[in-house]
Parts: sequence; C-alpha cells; structure tokens
Amino acid sequence: MRYLQRPGKAIRLSYVCTDPAGFHARPAGQFVKEAGAFASAITVINGEKNAEAGSILSLLGLGIRQGDRFEVIIEGTDQEAAALAVDAFFQTIARRNSLDDPDQAPAPEQTAPELSGKESKDAGCRGESKDEGGRKEKVSDGMITIQGTGGTGGIAIGPVYLFDPPGQNSGQKPDQKPETNPDKKPDTKPECGKAGTNSASKDPQLEWDRFLSAREEAVSRIRVLERKAREEGLADAAQLLETHRMMAEDPELENSAKRKILDEGMQAEAAEREAAAQFTAMLSLADSVSLRAREADVRDVTDRITDILAGTSQRMIASPIPVILFADRLTPGQILQMDRHKILGLVMTEGSVLSHTAILARTMGIPAVFGVDLHEAAVHEAAAREVTAQAGADAERTVILDGDTGSVILNPDERTLAEWRERLEAQRTEEEELRSMKGLPGLTKDGRRIQVFCNIQLPQEVDMALENDAEGIGLFRSEFLFLGREELPSEEEQYEAYRYVLERMEGRVVTIRTIDIGADKNAPCLDLAPETNPVPGNRALRFCLGRPEIFRVQLRALYRASIHGKLRIMFPMVTSVWEVRQARCICGEVQAQLAAEGIPYDSHVPLGIMIETPAAALTSDLLAKEADFFSCGTNDLTQYTLACDRQSTQLPGYYDPHHPAVLRLLKTVCDNARQAGIPVGICGSLAADLEMTEYFARIGIGELSVPPGSVLKVRRQIREVSAD
Repeated sequence: MRYLQRPGKAIRLSYVCTDPAGFHARPAGQFVKEAGAFASAITVINGEKNAEAGSILSLLGLGIRQGDRFEVIIEGTDQEAAALAVDAFFQTIARRNSLDDPDQAPAPEQTAPELSGKESKDAGCRGESKDEGGRKEKVSDGMITIQGTGGTGGIAIGPVYLFDPPGQNSGQKPDQKPETNPDKKPDTKPECGKAGTNSASKDPQLEWDRFLSAREEAVSRIRVLERKAREEGLADAAQLLETHRMMAEDPELENSAKRKILDEGMQAEAAEREAAAQFTAMLSLADSVSLRAREADVRDVTDRITDILAGTSQRMIASPIPVILFADRLTPGQILQMDRHKILGLVMTEGSVLSHTAILARTMGIPAVFGVDLHEAAVHEAAAREVTAQAGADAERTVILDGDTGSVILNPDERTLAEWRERLEAQRTEEEELRSMKGLPGLTKDGRRIQVFCNIQLPQEVDMALENDAEGIGLFRSEFLFLGREELPSEEEQYEAYRYVLERMEGRVVTIRTIDIGADKNAPCLDLAPETNPVPGNRALRFCLGRPEIFRVQLRALYRASIHGKLRIMFPMVTSVWEVRQARCICGEVQAQLAAEGIPYDSHVPLGIMIETPAAALTSDLLAKEADFFSCGTNDLTQYTLACDRQSTQLPGYYDPHHPAVLRLLKTVCDNARQAGIPVGICGSLAADLEMTEYFARIGIGELSVPPGSVLKVRRQIREVSAD
C-alpha cells in the first residue's frame, strides 16, 4: 500500500487498473459493500472526475479503464483500518480473486463492438446488400441474412416471438392488474400505478412516497430473482442481480430523483427516468466498451421502478412452444423470470458479448446474437406472434440463428433450411454423445482409469457438478466463507456449508481445500497485514499455521462434517515437509478434542496437499511419505515455475502451462506418487485442456478436476486416448 500523505491526515492511495474490462459493475458493487463497513469518507478520483464510494453508479461514471491510474482518498475516525481494507480489495482485483474463475481471461474489448441504437437501425434489412462496420444483409429470393455479433455459441432454428417489454410499447396492456386493497388505511404505502402521465405533480410528497414504495418493491423482486439464481446454481447471474439491487438502492440515484420530485415538482415516473438519464449519459461517454455496456443495467433497474409506478407487469412468453425471442433488449432479470425451456435463442438490437445478458445466456447455454435491427425485421415477421400462439410456424417464418458467427437468416429457402437443420442435428448429436458419457467410467483405450471430478467455489454449485455427472469434487474452495466480511465465520456456519456439499454428493469424494487466503484477498475479518508482494507471501497453509486459532475452527467444522459423506482435506501451497507434519499434528489435536467432547467424526479422513510450487514438486518424493494424496494446482505451479504473474497483461506468451519445465515437474510428481502408492490428480485449468489428456494418462494422473461444463468432454477424451 502506498501512502501519498502521512498518517494523521487524509490517506491517499494510488492504483493502476489492470482489468481488461476496467472497473466494471461487479467489482464496483463489491467495493461499495466494502466501503460501507467504515465510518470514514472514501472518495475515488480518476482524472478530473470523483465519486463517493457509497454510489455504484457514480463509481461506474468515473470510466476507469485498463491502464488508468486512479486515487482513493480516505478520511475519518477509522481511516487506517479503512485504508488496509481498501488496499486489500484492490490487490484482490489486481490478482483476480480466485473465486472469479481466474482460469478464464475476459474477452478483449475489440471483439465486442457495442452497437448504438442509430447504428443498429442503419444496419436494418432493407432488401439490399449492405456492409457497415462488418454488419451485412443479403437478400435472395425472399430469404434475408442479417449479420450481427455472436454473443453465445450454438445454433437455434424455430419460430420468431416478438417481445415487447413494459415501457417499450405504450399501447400494451399489462398482463395483470396490480393488487389493490379497498380497505387500505390512509397511512399505508401509496399505491403505485395510479398517477397520470403528466410529468408535473400536484402533490410532491405523495409522488415521493410512491417512488419509495416502487423502489422497495423493485428491490424485493430483484432479491427473489437473486435467490432463484443461486438455487439454480447460476452464481454469476446471482452476482449480477446483486449488483442491480445495489443500483436500485444507489444513494445518488435516490437523491437525484428526490430533488426532481420534491424541489421541481416532477411526477415520480418522470423523475426516475431523468435521474437515470444522467447516469446513462455518463456511461455512454466512457471509452471502455464494457463500461458503456452498463447503460443497459441502469435502464433495467430504473425500468423496473417505473414499470411498478405505472402498474405494468413483467411480460412472459405467451407461446405453448419454444421460440426464438426477438427484442430490442432483454435484461438478465427478464430472462430469469421466463420459462427457460421455451427459449431457443435470443436476437437483440442492443447489447454486446460483454453485456450481462450475454453472460447469463452463456451460463444458461442459450445461443444469442446482438446488433440485429428489429424494426425492419418486424415487417417481415409481422404475424410471428399470432403464429406462435397457435403452436405452429411455417418455413417462411422460421428463423435460423448462429450464435458463433452472429448470422440470422429470415425466411430461409428449403435448401438453406435443410443445410442448417443438418448442422443443428450435428450439434445435438454432439450434445447427445456427451450425455451418453454419463455413467460411463473414464477408461482409456488400454484400460487406464482416470476419474473426472469438479471444481466448485460455492456450495450451490454442487448441483451443477451432479448435473454433469462429476464423480466427485476435486476442489472445493473454502475461502468464500471468509471473503468480504468483518467477522470470522463461526464453526457452525462452516460446518453447515461443508455438510451441505457432502450430503448432496451422496458418498462421492469431496475434497475441501483449507483456507487459501492472504493479503491479496478482501478478507477484513482476518486482519491481514499488507504485503508488497502477497502472492508468495503469508497465505494459504502458511497463514493457517501462523493463525492456528482460525485453522482449528475450520478443522473442527470439517471433521464434524466428515460423518455426512466421503471427505478429503487438502492443504494448499505446501513447500516443505515440516509444514505438512505440523498441519497433521493440529488435525490430530482437533480430533482428540472432538473425541473428548463426544462429538462424532470420521477418524480416517485422507489428508492431501496441493503441488503448486516448484519446491513441492521437486521434493514430492519426501512429501509423498507425509500425504495421502497429491493434487497439482497447475495455475500457480506455472506462474511460480516460470516467474510470471498469470494475471499480468504485460507478458503475453510468457505464461505457458505447456512449458517443458512445467510438464517435467508434473511427471516428477507422478513418478514419486506412484512409488509411494498415493493417487495424484490435477485441479488447475490444465486439467480441462483436451490436448493434454493423453499426456496426463501416460504420466499416471488418476484424477482430473475441471469446471462442471467440461466434465463430459474430458471423460469422452479420456476414452479416446491410450496411456501407453
């Protein structure tokens, strides 16, 4: 942490943004939560712009891009503690929090052009061939091909459904009336949807009360969707909705609307729209594509509030058959409220591959294309809604969508339709082939057994592991319980999280990694001292051995949960034999304590270590005598071996998991594990690299732990290679 002024005065910290997506919505939302824990005033400055840390919209309005240097000023009674927490937070962002899927790099901005409304309208189908910025339309015998931007891969063929969300079609009637209560007392919350359409108000206080009531209802609805997303294992979607909820409650948005209602006498609907316009205007001027894409999030949030004020409700898909949705724009919340089984694909005017809607579509496996004009397309598909409502669609109204290339074909001729149906069939065959892998063992052609496990970071993700037929959990990151909170998680809280996963896995192996946390993580509850270079610093097992009181609580929770399934405990970032021995000693003490208290536990829980340092790999013959199993964390092993920060954007080509040094270390580990008779696996991103499967089989890897979506692909690859 760099102090630009002496303690006792306001603390100024300086950082350079390293995220290719800039300081975008999710980290901004997390920072608001972090800053809210302190009494001190926290201000972020980027050039001539500044924003208070309590407003996510103001933070986004700073337009902080990759490479921008920005400052944080902290002043108040607890400024020293706040500075430590802020610095830990931005160190986490710089290092790419391990819970944010560090194995996948964000999409580069140049691959995701954001289309303005004017650009997309200019690119409409006018019955001509056109090329503007890469978007083309071709017309052939009534068949229209439109080139948009691919957002989510895959093919979809089906009837069109024109979607008109509330607020985009003023003549549309709501699907259902808002509930009213004729016996409502005068002092209850004002009923929404009762004011006129004029922007002027006769009763400012009533309008302000209507605004507060509508916002409260909007926040409540977002919470419901957020909970639904978590229950369905859509962790990314849940985080996006949490960000939307924070936007709805944003103090700057509230203050702006309040001034317009109480001081200027505006109606609540108009005040909310104008307040939102101020922030969307700021975002529209941002140089970063990903920041401009956040305009849609602000509109989604404010539209929710104005829809409630107007008494409109969320439109659903009024079709008995699956359809391809055509819309000017769709928000994550709108999609989550629909029956996902009725959505074959998405075609939208607005948005980009960096939009939250695109992220959700990828998560749900829905093909999507952005940047397609719908105003002209609607002319060709005028009867589409009536057709779908009657559960039928002829070839002239069938649409072909290619989410990989961004192509959309309207009114395809018979030959074109036949060709794309063959491609779709091939895609389905591929999916069916992968589904056929369920229940099959991972056996190479010559009979070598390799198990395919899952990596998860939240308890809810265990359902995704089961859905994809994982044979176990190879890595459950336990630090989610400690991040972003002021108080340590209790033993009971940890026990419940571990028990949930063990019970859901129904006897399959569950490998839980002890806290892998250090000063590069946002964990105020651990009171971590700042470090100049935290990656090789006081973290992981080193931290646990240095803070045994915290380590013991986690081990107690783990051993208590062990009776509910097949638990393995794994220690991260080991470098020496003495560390493993000391950790095992503490485990023995915890077991003795539980036994003395009469608390049941499994006394035969395997204790393993992660091989993620060159020291551990080169002394794996010695470590194999102390450990019950090895799991190679290839992400850290690669960066430590090659002396290359895996999150650095300045060293393209240097971070190479296929480097001979890395592969030789892996072979050394396997040889030593085989001699000691213990299993060895891989839980880093290299485990899902299908080009490496045969090599892993040949050196003796027995377990590959991968993201849920890669389980069946890896298993199929195992069955296609030979170990000898």
